[in-house]
Amino acid sequence: MERVSIIREHLFSLTTLGIKYDLDRMVAAAAAIGNPHNRYPCLHVAGTNGKGSVCAYLESGLRACGHKTGLFMSPHLVRFEERFLIDGSPIAESAWLAVYDSLVPVIDNLKLTFFEATTLIAFEIFRQERVDWAVFETGLGGRLDATNVVKPRISLITRLAIDHTGYLGDDLLSIAGEKLGIVKNAVPCIMARPDELAIAELAVSICKERRAPLRLIDNSMAMEIVIEDQGATFSLDGRRYRINLAGGYQVTNALLAVSAMHEAGISDHDAIGRGLENARLPGRFQVVAARGKRIVFDVGHNPDSAMSFCRALHYRFHKGESKRALPSLCIVLGIMKDKDYAGMLPHYARLAKRLLLAKPATSRAAATADLRRFVPPDFAGECLEFQDIMGAIDAALDGQQETIVVAGSFFTVGEAMQYLGIEPYDSLMMEKLPHIRLRSADHRDHREADDQDDDQKHEEQNYRQKQRACGANPADAVHDMEP
Repeated sequence: MERVSIIREHLFSLTTLGIKYDLDRMVAAAAAIGNPHNRYPCLHVAGTNGKGSVCAYLESGLRACGHKTGLFMSPHLVRFEERFLIDGSPIAESAWLAVYDSLVPVIDNLKLTFFEATTLIAFEIFRQERVDWAVFETGLGGRLDATNVVKPRISLITRLAIDHTGYLGDDLLSIAGEKLGIVKNAVPCIMARPDELAIAELAVSICKERRAPLRLIDNSMAMEIVIEDQGATFSLDGRRYRINLAGGYQVTNALLAVSAMHEAGISDHDAIGRGLENARLPGRFQVVAARGKRIVFDVGHNPDSAMSFCRALHYRFHKGESKRALPSLCIVLGIMKDKDYAGMLPHYARLAKRLLLAKPATSRAAATADLRRFVPPDFAGECLEFQDIMGAIDAALDGQQETIVVAGSFFTVGEAMQYLGIEPYDSLMMEKLPHIRLRSADHRDHREADDQDDDQKHEEQNYRQKQRACGANPADAVHDMEP
């Protein structure tokens, strides 16, 4: 166990190196270990909103077609292992620890950042696991993202929105240019059709320059779209498809995935359909139950994703009610200070009867007082502030509202899930769960000696405690930049 702790501390200490926005170190690191990412075909996904959903559809579709899959996504919610999925399940802790231990000389020599090291781990894990297909989600942007050393069979770009302006530019056209940086010479690009003509023209220009066939995707290519309480159905090329990720925007995400698989030569349409139907993604309109409450988790962290989520939320649970009067809804909200919370708050406030503003345990979190300044003045419900997520969750569970939403950030959702004892991939989309025993407020300092899995799950929290004692930012030690 001591060796395990040393390895984990070494990896998580790399967060102090921050973000180094170039590819030189990543190219050298991959070459130093034999370029494992070139040993298997892959799909590469960039975008602002919908990346995770598209990755989930791709992975599930490929797996349903009989392929062994690897999926790399970030950040994680509760456990670091969630970043590396083999056939849809997080890897064992021992798997990544062994790989990382072997990569330390390269990581130290090249001074890789946390995300670069994590990407290198994924490359090697997927090689050792002999995956048939890998799916890689960009972490930040695209052009200079650590994952952009891959040469995929297909490049995919999801919906674009304003985000990470400090790195990607302060307008959509600049952001689009960074995302389109994943387009490779002669590699087909499949992109969600942008609303802005200038962005579509930019995509056409870049793809033409790189001789990359471009296909723009929107819902008009599907027929008979039916949005349901939990998912949607649609027809494409004479076949009927069902998806179970909630929200009307998910149809576009599914169409992107189907189009990419077809372009990549995956032609078992029935299996692809089964894959779409079985696709799940934690933290994206994920519904669980605890103490007689329905809890909906959503990690969306920009105004566009907040608007889309709130529309889907209202449609699913409150179709017959006014959009400004949902007496059964309580929203726990924690947002990072580098996000556009001024543009997010009105969407949540429009639906909530009770708004609980909380501060996740990271230096990046916005102060609750700053969030409160952007609650619309005509908000007629109750608005309370909490200095941590646990207090807000307790207050929400003690309230009268039947539905609790936990939203605004990966950090917020992850902390809430950990406090409630929820394993993201064990509880996907389950409306009826057995009673979940809440942990005490000091649960992070008490580990159950007879439960090895629980020990592993709280290993990161122990490291946070050490970082806190040293004056470091505990949450920053295990989470990299929110995508």
